[in-house]
Amino acid sequence: MSKTRIYIDTNVLIWDFLFRKTHAKEVKAMQASKALAYYFARPQKLNLYVASFSLMQIIATLQKKKISQQAIIEEINRIKQKMTVVDFSLNDITTGIDNYTAYRQTKDLEDNIQFCMSLKMKCHYFVTDNIKDYKDFTNISILAMKDYRTVEL
Repeated sequence: MSKTRIYIDTNVLIWDFLFRKTHAKEVKAMQASKALAYYFARPQKLNLYVASFSLMQIIATLQKKKISQQAIIEEINRIKQKMTVVDFSLNDITTGIDNYTAYRQTKDLEDNIQFCMSLKMKCHYFVTDNIKDYKDFTNISILAMKDYRTVEL
């Protein structure tokens, strides 16, 4: 039986880090941490994906929040151990832009490119904290972080 394929949006990884390392009190941070703990505990049933450009977004965001370089490096290494990091190319940007131009499925071009990356990996689910930005996509299940247990294993 094949594994369930899940694409994790950048914001989920950032919220998880903030909950675990800075003890952030936001509900989103707790939801992200619970979701990722659940997914990471099931490697025999799930394949988790993130785009390589998401790692750069995580680094930039955490640096702006004055997180230590060592903590950021440890987090990137953790992600690389637990997930498949999908290489991001010029072709992926072109596909995302073309899709955005043709369908206008999101208001955010970066969100559209993230979504195209999930399709590239043939994911069944796309997990995010901003589900409203993906409401018009129909060829993949968009999942809010808080609904992490609804993934079919």
